[in-house]
Amino acid sequence: MVIIIGSGRLSKALLSQIKHDQVGVYGRNQKTVRELTSQYPFAVPVKKEELKKAEMMLVCLPKNAYEEFFTEHIHHLDEDVIIFHFATALLEKDVMPLVKGRTLLPCKLVGHAAQLLKDKDGLLAIPPECGHFKEKVQTLFPALRVELVSEEDVRAANKLATKETLKMLIQIEAKAKEMKLSNQVTKQIQKQIAPGVVRGYLNNDLGGFAKSIIDELKSNS
Repeated sequence: MVIIIGSGRLSKALLSQIKHDQVGVYGRNQKTVRELTSQYPFAVPVKKEELKKAEMMLVCLPKNAYEEFFTEHIHHLDEDVIIFHFATALLEKDVMPLVKGRTLLPCKLVGHAAQLLKDKDGLLAIPPECGHFKEKVQTLFPALRVELVSEEDVRAANKLATKETLKMLIQIEAKAKEMKLSNQVTKQIQKQIAPGVVRGYLNNDLGGFAKSIIDELKSNS
């Protein structure tokens, strides 16, 4: 049995992509667990006593919840379980002492869980030294791409994109304020133009207005 630990955005995004007959969901918040499992007919809530049924366990918890979860539940887990750990901020060496000799597979989402849920386009990364697990991960998530990338590179990439995106949004707010644009206009251009331009740039589908700005930026560089 596959069991997902946690009932937040990442769990929801993975459930939207997983291919398996039955997937258990375990979490402290029973309300969000029920909401999540009600959306997918193959997903069922599980109790802590049922965690021993997990052949593959997908840990979708924030980094500060890992130690508490494993301290409380490690004795419920089968010795042969494969534990996928998704927390970008934690490395294998951080989690290994918590799993008490069980197989640990770092499996990281390159990108953003909410965006994966929205556009169904995702990339999962496992370390090169775990390449023998690639087929298993790909079978579990057939619609996602699975690549061999180090944990450090995934963390650096996600941090780079998050930092630069936030910097851009803060700069837009500051310049919009200088131009005395209304809050409604500012929020709307952040919400639509920024992601729209990103997608157009990556798909080579920019309009003439955006292309003229690229020419201007190149001429000034």
